[in-house]
Amino acid sequence: MRMTHSPESRGARCKSPRLRGYDYTAGGTYFITVCTEGRRNILNDPEMIEMITSEWRGLEDRFTRAIPDISVVMPNHFHGVLFLSPRSANPDAKEGLADIVRVFKSVTTVIYFRSRGCQIRANDRHRLWQRSYHDRIIRNDTELARIREYIASNPDKWDLDRENLDRVDENNFYDWLSAQD
Repeated sequence: MRMTHSPESRGARCKSPRLRGYDYTAGGTYFITVCTEGRRNILNDPEMIEMITSEWRGLEDRFTRAIPDISVVMPNHFHGVLFLSPRSANPDAKEGLADIVRVFKSVTTVIYFRSRGCQIRANDRHRLWQRSYHDRIIRNDTELARIREYIASNPDKWDLDRENLDRVDENNFYDWLSAQD
């Protein structure tokens, strides 16, 4: 027997990672983490790293309110800081954080699989990235400086990174950052 779920029951099963009540279309500064599907270590190729970095920087050309900042491509995830200018700077631009991340993930996925000889069609199940993403609203300049430092030093600390399934120790960055609030 096939089970169906109503939207209400689906909502009870799947908790949104977004901050309840926060307007992600408003201006703000965000720390974004996107993991590869299954957290596979597939982003080691220098050409793929450059492509992903280039697409991150190119968000500024695709979205009038997006201002990409520091980023790093790790073997199985991506970190970046994104400034989203207030709507008052461009009242016609309605894109929000989810729109920007969705386009980033979509474009990089298509380029990634095409570079490997795969033909991508609208209904294909080719996935480079996990379904969702993690974001943290950056609340002040001190937090921004700490996150920039974390991103810049991330490659040197890969052995400790919580996204590294083969890590030698727990990385308590998120606990440490939360304690800074």
